[in-house]
Amino acid sequence: MAVKLLIDGIQGKRGVFEEQFSEEFRNMAIENARSIYVYENSWSVFKRGQMKQIKVPTLIIKGQNTNKVQSNIADLLHNLLHGSEEDTIPKSAHFPQLENSEDLNAKLMEFLERQKSAKMR
Repeated sequence: MAVKLLIDGIQGKRGVFEEQFSEEFRNMAIENARSIYVYENSWSVFKRGQMKQIKVPTLIIKGQNTNKVQSNIADLLHNLLHGSEEDTIPKSAHFPQLENSEDLNAKLMEFLERQKSAKMR
């Protein structure tokens, strides 16, 4: 099954789709795969110059075990988005909301609090 191979590949480990994720997540991933063709032809290319124009607070999240390709993409985004912050979630790869939601939520709240404090100055 393509979804299983995709998720295992994203996570960088065989068997993750079936062993690590709940049935609910697996069903959602399969259902989402069935609908992706609707969007694939309407995606536009977001160019580096356009990214450099973004000037809003942005938090780039990657997992401690994120594969190299996705980690490089996160680093590139961090370098292109002016004033962005990058943070790493321990004990997770591509799905920190499932793999380590406690640390992810803490990092998100810290980021939002910093933005709130900066706005109040």
